[in-house]
Amino acid sequence: ANSPSNPLQAMRNIGSSQLITAGVVTAEILGFFTVGEMIGRMKLIGYRSSSHDEHHH
Repeated sequence: ANSPSNPLQAMRNIGSSQLITAGVVTAEILGFFTVGEMIGRMKLIGYRSSSHDEHHH
């Protein structure tokens, strides 16, 4: 609270349980993003090879 420009001090003020929760949420978001990107790439390749004429958004 003394120096708001110091992120480490702000991290220490947060409880460890909140820090763990933030870490879990971050890991979940990264996991969903990675899976979504993999699925998106497969779909992109599928559109490009078979039906890119029908699906142009």
